[in-house]
Order: sequence, then structure tokens, then C-alpha cells
Amino acid sequence: MVLAASNDGKSSENDGVVVDFHGNSPDKSKTGGWLAAGLILAKSATIVTNFMGTLNLLGLLGGFLADAKLGSGTTLYRFRKPQGSPLTVIWRVILLAWKKRNQPYPSHPSLLNDYHDAKVPHTQGFKCLDKAAIIDDQAGIGVNKNNPWIVSTVTQVEEVKMVLKLIPIWSTCILFWTVYSQMTTFTVEQATFMNRKVGSLVVPSGSFSTFLFITILLFTSLNEKLVVPLARKITRNAQGLTSLQRVGIGLIFSAVAMVAAAAIERKRREFAVQRNGMISAFWLVPQFFIVGAGEAFVYVGQLEFFIREGPERMKSMSTGLFLSTISMGFFVSSLLVSLVDKVTKKRWLRSNLNKGKLENFYWLLAVLGFVNFLIFLVFAIGHQYKTKHNIRLDGSEKELKSKNELAVEKIEEKISIEAMEGP
Repeated sequence: MVLAASNDGKSSENDGVVVDFHGNSPDKSKTGGWLAAGLILAKSATIVTNFMGTLNLLGLLGGFLADAKLGSGTTLYRFRKPQGSPLTVIWRVILLAWKKRNQPYPSHPSLLNDYHDAKVPHTQGFKCLDKAAIIDDQAGIGVNKNNPWIVSTVTQVEEVKMVLKLIPIWSTCILFWTVYSQMTTFTVEQATFMNRKVGSLVVPSGSFSTFLFITILLFTSLNEKLVVPLARKITRNAQGLTSLQRVGIGLIFSAVAMVAAAAIERKRREFAVQRNGMISAFWLVPQFFIVGAGEAFVYVGQLEFFIREGPERMKSMSTGLFLSTISMGFFVSSLLVSLVDKVTKKRWLRSNLNKGKLENFYWLLAVLGFVNFLIFLVFAIGHQYKTKHNIRLDGSEKELKSKNELAVEKIEEKISIEAMEGP
């Protein structure tokens, strides 16, 4: 096919019209159609294939450049030797402390293994674990003194103590996530028995959890801009709220949310049974709002607490402890539902909420939430935050400090000799 044009350069009657080599207009019944579509698809496939090949080439090129950049700084990296799993250290210290339970305590903690070179100062808490660092007859041999399965160091014992101090706070954080799990289970089921219409639009019951996530994002952003500055003025503390104070506020919110949920469920069920009607599903927004605000406090507070208060060499384990409270909260929720079903003979929790008593389950969670908060309060008051000076100098810093001290000693010695010789 070509465009028609006259020999003398002037426009012809077919100028601008697609024609064949004989100057005839195309026959619409014999051109185009599925045959032409196949040709277009074949050409498109070729283009896409070439394009994908180019993309793969770009990926290889990017990987090569990244590897070259990474390798260029290899000599500047600080590599640490693998020290094994933190759980191994914990169980080893506990095992050695149990084996040496009949050993008498040394007259002074300085007699414990590696006391003077410990990276963490010795503390008086969990004194029974100190026996793992006692140098007995077997550990007194030079070779065995460095064997971690025969005697632990003071650093290892103190790290285990730090982990054990996290357990009480860890246990009281679980119930918050048990309450949180209700927002994605029973609360969504409540919405199916409520009026979800907005004009002519019917909102899916699962979409109401969006209010939870919106609240989390809102309070997380307002936390540093509004809550922390206000808390600094009230507490006169540069940090504003401590990590445990954040967790405590979140626990209170979770208990209050269950009170609101119980009241709303009672109103919903009475309206459905007595009037055979449905109240608006937007009555569920308050409990979503309160739990979302609580998560903004608890999540940040927990993460900050476990990372800061955990051992320096067990940061990954500290993060794992924090995340385990979430999984344990959902597990406790399932366990609690099973226990309630067994005790109440499935009178509280039914597939048809109008025939059950879901509000009683919410009241149970509210009571447990307030009791859990009181227990948390006791643990939080008794907890001693890890101070900054607990971590001693290590490696090159300690070596540099010893060199400086040695240089100062030499200068002082030289000055004293000159003073003794006199003029």
C-alpha cells in the first residue's frame, strides 16, 4: 500500500488515500480483519521480547555496579565473628548456674570469671545466676577458663539478667494484642448485623477496619508533633514520655475500647431483638478509634523498650521478643474464645450474634485489661532502666584508652625524676 500522488507533483483525486501499487483503492472486504490483527500481535510480541531482554540486561548491569560499589568498601567494614545464637548463651548460663547451685558464693564479685574485663558491670539482681561465673576446680585450669560450657563470663551472665528483666513487661503486653485481634474478628462480624448503607452504597463489613488503620496513621504522626511536646511540658523530661509510659497509655486505651465495644454491642442486640431493626455500623468507629490510638502508643513504646533495654549483642532477640507479643496476643485470643465457649456452653459466642451475648465477652476483656494494667504498673515501677554507663569500652577504644593512660604515666614519671635530680 502507498499514498497516491500525481507524476507532475500535483495532487490527484486519490491524494492522501491509501492505494495499492496499481493505484486502486483498497477493497475493505479483503483487507484488515483478523489476518492483520495477527501480524500486529506478532510484531508486538517481538517488541515486548526485546524490551524484556533489555530489562534483564539492565538488572544485570545494576547488580554489577552494586557489587562493585559494595566491594570497594570491603576494607573499611568492621566484621564481627559469629558468636552463635543468643538462646544458646541463655540456656548455657542457666545450665551452669544449676550445676553449680551448691557452690558457695565468692567473698567478692571480683572473683567471678572475667569480672575486670566485663563489658557490662556486675549487678546484684538474679544473684543465683552468678554461680555460672564461679571459677571452681575444673574451671581453674587455664584451658577450661575460656570454655563457655564449663564457666560463663560476667558479661554473659549480665546479658541473661537483662533478658529476664524484659519478661515481666513482655507478658503484660500480650493482652493488648488480644484486644486488637477482636477488631479484625468479632467487630467485623458485628458489622454484618448492622446497617452499612451510605446512601445507595453498601459498605463491606471488612472495610470498617480501615478506620483502625487511619487512626493508627493519624496518632503516629501526631505523636511526635503534639503528644511528645505536650508531655515534655508536663513531665519536664526531654524524652516526653518514657517507653513504659507509652505502653501503659496503650493498655488503658485497650481496656476502655472493650468497655465501649460492650456498650455498643448491647445497644445493637437490643435494637435487633426488640425492634427487629439494625443500627448504623458507624457506631463501631469509636472502638476502632480507641484501639488504633492505643496501638500507636503501645507499638512505639514496646519497640523502643525492648531495643534499648535488651543486651547490646542480642538486639535481634529483643526485636523478636517484641514481635512475639503480637503473635501470642492472637494465640491467647483463640484460647480465650475456646475457654469461653466451653464454660458458657456456647451461649455467649454464636454465629448469629443476635442470639448470643458478645457484650459479655467484651466485658470480660475489659476486666482482664484493667487487671493486666495494674500488674503492668507494678512491674513498670519496679523496673530499672539500663543506664548509658553500663556499657564499657570495647576493642580499639579500650586499647586507645590504655595507650593514653600509659603515655600519661610516662610523662608523670619523667617529671618526678627531673624533680628528684633537681637543678
